[in-house]
Amino acid sequence: MIMDPHEVVEFAPKNDIVVFPGARTATDPIAAWKTGADFVKIFPCGPLGGPSYVRALKLPFPQVPLIATGGVNQRTAGDFILNGPPFVKTARAQKDGG
Repeated sequence: MIMDPHEVVEFAPKNDIVVFPGARTATDPIAAWKTGADFVKIFPCGPLGGPSYVRALKLPFPQVPLIATGGVNQRTAGDFILNGPPFVKTARAQKDGG
């Protein structure tokens, strides 16, 4: 069964499931928040503008808890956190390709 992302966000809170949909545009975070998202994952942060993009999103939507991901690493995580999101997600490249 394939579900529409909006259906997932509406279903999750009604069933005590934490949900954090992805967002890319400036209108996505507030739309996800109004639908019932617990957090909103901004992806890909790096290519979209890095910490300054997250800060630009956080200013009009201070009530929306953001998760910065995509382009976040150990060196840049602090910059992202200082610019708004209380959470970041980093990925580690695997040497073996798998």
